[in-house]
Amino acid sequence: MKYNLDKLKQIPISEVLASIGADYAMHRNGRLMHCFNIEAHKNQDKKPSLAIYEKTNSCHCFACGLSGGPIDMAKIAFNGDFKKACEWLHVAWNIPFLEIGNNQAIKPSVSKRNFTLKEKIKHFDPQKKYQNIALRDIFSQYAHSSRNMQLKMVYTFIYRYSLMTEQKKKESYYNNRGITCDVKEIGFLGWEDVTRLEQELTKYFSIQDLQDFKVFSKKKYGWNYSRNVAVVPCFDLYTDLICGFSLRAISGDSTVKELNVNCSDIEIPLPFNLKYSTLKEKEWIWITEGHIDALSGVTKNKKENIDFCSFAGAWAYKEEILGLFKNKKVIIAFDKDIAGKNSEATLVAKLLHLGIETYIADWSEEVNDLNDLLNLNALNTIKVHKQELRTA
Repeated sequence: MKYNLDKLKQIPISEVLASIGADYAMHRNGRLMHCFNIEAHKNQDKKPSLAIYEKTNSCHCFACGLSGGPIDMAKIAFNGDFKKACEWLHVAWNIPFLEIGNNQAIKPSVSKRNFTLKEKIKHFDPQKKYQNIALRDIFSQYAHSSRNMQLKMVYTFIYRYSLMTEQKKKESYYNNRGITCDVKEIGFLGWEDVTRLEQELTKYFSIQDLQDFKVFSKKKYGWNYSRNVAVVPCFDLYTDLICGFSLRAISGDSTVKELNVNCSDIEIPLPFNLKYSTLKEKEWIWITEGHIDALSGVTKNKKENIDFCSFAGAWAYKEEILGLFKNKKVIIAFDKDIAGKNSEATLVAKLLHLGIETYIADWSEEVNDLNDLLNLNALNTIKVHKQELRTA
């Protein structure tokens, strides 16, 4: 893959800064943020000194001298690693990669493609037993556990904590989006919740691990993300542990709409709501572009053999997990904008290449996504078209 540097440079600089630890609450003049590089500030940057220049989409800190655009700031967050910085920007802001050797977005090219990841593709084993795991029973094993198990323990701790907070803001947010199905599997973290969560995390896990797993900022030694967020889980396949999650801003306080938290080099997160029970019991699976659309489908669905799941952004799916859809009938219901259509075509090609029965959900292009259809009471206007594998 090739990085789309032009698109990465267009990501709003304030969003990138907020996601790596700058205070996302803008100063009253609208141009200053609290710098995330507080180690270089004598007063912890209590008086905001990080200037935002919207015309050039860049920033400059008058106290520590930090300066640059979105890629420069991401590099700082990843200790100067250009590759990791660009990959993170691509995934977190759902920007498609480019093909090596040209400047076009990825296109489906099934007939000429050599599928090199077959040995890594996950497959669902319905005979394998599902486990519910109490964290308190496995904390003593943490130091001797594999790295991916340690990751799941940290993420699960955060997720389960988010289920025990006051949930009214979260419930009101989804209700206002027209979603009336049960959202008890989605958590919530408010301002005070995060402060207490930081204290609890440091009781059980090292600062280094919390930083390595992208939970704590390497600069602030604390929570790396916004507050007043819904915590949208990505469940493990055979346990109730969490292998990644998304943070969805549910108020106007944050400049970042939604961010994905995972370490795919350690453990690839599964789509939201793609769980053991779904794979074992459902015949039809709808894949949507975001969890809001998935919940919109769940809200209106009355059929027991159907479920809805969503990748964390249309371009965030990994080929390794597509094998989980084997023996299922898959309907892709991505947004009707250009990015949604391009990613839809790519995903269709990959699923068909794996021999998976695949369909596309169509509706009026005047309506962008399933949530819009839900609020227009127009989900019944969707038409489904079966796709066929094309060969040269």
